[in-house]
Amino acid sequence: MRTKTVTRYYCDHCGRGGFKKPSMARHEGVCFSNPNRTCPECEDWGDVAENIKVLEEKGLDALKDHVKGCPACTMSAVIQSNKRGLSHQEAYVRYDDYKEDIDDYRNEKYREESINCGLSHPDS
Repeated sequence: MRTKTVTRYYCDHCGRGGFKKPSMARHEGVCFSNPNRTCPECEDWGDVAENIKVLEEKGLDALKDHVKGCPACTMSAVIQSNKRGLSHQEAYVRYDDYKEDIDDYRNEKYREESINCGLSHPDS
């Protein structure tokens, strides 16, 4: 019988695990639960605490405007706000349109990059 001891790495923010240290370090940098995250979609180092404050004081639509429509920044604020618990808000915030919004956001970003490079988009 053989046994093998392995090293496993875990995200300090969400608990996700992996076997490769560089992969987990990359994940931690963009993790929705990381208060110091860098958004991989809009590449913004935005203040997550400020985003949470906008969400809790003004609501989801105001947050979407505040983060310039970036669904990943919106989701990060929603997740972190919900983790803080009900003592800060009346009910958990739901962001059910994330998958649709991120697809639309990426398609629009791809279109803009294609136009800037002189390429045509398949949907054009």
